[in-house]
Amino acid sequence: VGWYNAVVSHAHHLPYPADTLALVVLSTPAMFERSFLPFLQSQCCEAVRDPIDQCTAHTLSSSVSL
Repeated sequence: VGWYNAVVSHAHHLPYPADTLALVVLSTPAMFERSFLPFLQSQCCEAVRDPIDQCTAHTLSSSVSL
């Protein structure tokens, strides 16, 4: 996080210690068809305010184990 906070404006700083590990998640145009549309088809998204955020959280949580 330290290197990130050193290069972004204060408004974008992450409120974590400098030695905290952070990951950058990037999207490609294929994400819409490969991930988002299947997510919408398999989930009930009526009460979700941000379906892209919910899809991303779901994808990441199913890809990471603690």
